[in-house]
Amino acid sequence: MKYLLSGFNTRAAAESGVKSGYEIVSLDCFGDVDHGLCCRLEEYVDNNNAPYQETLFKQIGRLLRQEHFNGIICESGFENRPDLVKKLYRFGVPVLGNQPVAISRLRNFPKLSRKLVAAGFQAPLTFAGGEAVYLKGKNTVEQRRWLKKPIQSGGGWGIDFVRDGTRIAADFALQEYIGGLPCSFAFLASGSRSMLLGVAEQLIGTAKENQRLFGYRGNIFPLMLPVRADQERVCHAAAGIAHWLTTTYGLIGLHGVDFIHDGEKCWVVEVNPRYSASMELMELAGGLPMLKLHIEACQGIMPREDKDALAAWSADTACYGKLILYADRDLEIMGHDAGVAEWIWALRRLGIRDISKPGTFIPRGAPLVTLIASGKDRSACLHKLDQQAQDVLLNRTPLKIKRFVQ
Repeated sequence: MKYLLSGFNTRAAAESGVKSGYEIVSLDCFGDVDHGLCCRLEEYVDNNNAPYQETLFKQIGRLLRQEHFNGIICESGFENRPDLVKKLYRFGVPVLGNQPVAISRLRNFPKLSRKLVAAGFQAPLTFAGGEAVYLKGKNTVEQRRWLKKPIQSGGGWGIDFVRDGTRIAADFALQEYIGGLPCSFAFLASGSRSMLLGVAEQLIGTAKENQRLFGYRGNIFPLMLPVRADQERVCHAAAGIAHWLTTTYGLIGLHGVDFIHDGEKCWVVEVNPRYSASMELMELAGGLPMLKLHIEACQGIMPREDKDALAAWSADTACYGKLILYADRDLEIMGHDAGVAEWIWALRRLGIRDISKPGTFIPRGAPLVTLIASGKDRSACLHKLDQQAQDVLLNRTPLKIKRFVQ
């Protein structure tokens, strides 16, 4: 079976599909060399005058006209362009994922948050861009802090605090800030049935090489809370949210939900109707064939028995971590003496992923590589990730980088 994957970054999903025995053709915005080693990788032809989703769409259309695929899977970025997903149906190739109308409803968070609250869940108060949000004098909300969030963005880009009384542009939303631990959970859906796959901690916030206050930096899986009862409550809440989303919107396939755990409750801040970043760790930890699960769920096939997400947590459970290492200054990937495949596998054995080809210029603040590590607990895992980051930045791995003086 042959599938076309496309999105902002599809390397992890492509690897999952190849491991399950599918023939994968992948198209994303990076074209990293380790990605191309695992499957057939189409070259992204950049058009600086158009959003990347539109550029990808044009290249997808060319591929669909030239060869046969059993299905197309839209990954990161297309959740913000359901109009393009709708146009894909014209090619007569199965689009494996949610209908565009469901995607639109999930990504309209002002409306979704109100429906979540009406259903008995927690969600931050959210306003659509362009709405008057002057809140002074309303006793129930005047002490709240607010965030502006781009509607068509990801990875924490463009999120920042704003003051009461600010009027937000139409391409932003205004969302109440909820303090607590950033988390995410993954679930599988088949229209009427949902299955919780796992709960992870999100690594969010400012680092010296990445000045985005709410920038996504990685995940730790599984989520490790000190008290077992708290862990059970979080998993129970996540399963309930997943079931409600599935039955309310008729969802199919893989989904990721970002939420804040405030110590007692889980506040849903975003729903991503697609393969999401923490799923790579869940597959590493438990062997879940994520892309296979997605494809089969879209065909109405769900696993026979639910896997208890709590089974991935105990006092001695190993932790798996992912860290996006951002360039701390302008960098260039240098050449190497080894063969390409040998060089890539040497880096992958060190937990290095998303490797740019030699000669690539990486500006300050852009992602340099992804790091993968495991440890006996959260602290050990974070320590390994930090050590890996230092090794890369100090040229102690086969990935040699040239650092420009700034």
